[in-house]
Amino acid sequence: MYHLFHSRLCLPQGLRSLLAQRMPAAKLLPNDSAVAAYARHRRVVAVGDRVSETLIRHGVKPWVMVFDCVEARRDKTCPSIPEGYAILRTRNERSTVEPGAVEVIRKALRQGHTVVRVDGEEDLLALPALLYGDVGSVVLYGLPGKGVVAAAVNREAKLLAMRVLEFFEPC
Repeated sequence: MYHLFHSRLCLPQGLRSLLAQRMPAAKLLPNDSAVAAYARHRRVVAVGDRVSETLIRHGVKPWVMVFDCVEARRDKTCPSIPEGYAILRTRNERSTVEPGAVEVIRKALRQGHTVVRVDGEEDLLALPALLYGDVGSVVLYGLPGKGVVAAAVNREAKLLAMRVLEFFEPC
């Protein structure tokens, strides 16, 4: 599985519409209250500025938060960081998964209570978060105009993430 990340991977055009949908077996949470209620007693990896902000505002402290301080291609104020969280930085270009970003995600997942601040775009980093996350945890990421996807980390989700990433192209 690790061999996938020896070089930068680019999202092929044909996968864009697939990734704009909810994953099979994942839940779609339609509003902030549903997101907070779902996440409250789970180990959560929050991918995205809005998801991270929602959780913090509702008193939920994610295991890991991954964000880029950009929403809808516009700069915005970064989500607040809870006291005691480590901050890691990485670079990840739009429509790619960079090997360095994957390593930072893996480190954050191991240590927990960590923010990964991405220079570039964080959206596709939900895939390595699913691939390397602990079974039983959940990855939350936004689906613009629809809500927040809650993807449980289990064997099936890991296999799906790996299969999707195998369709990415070295670039």
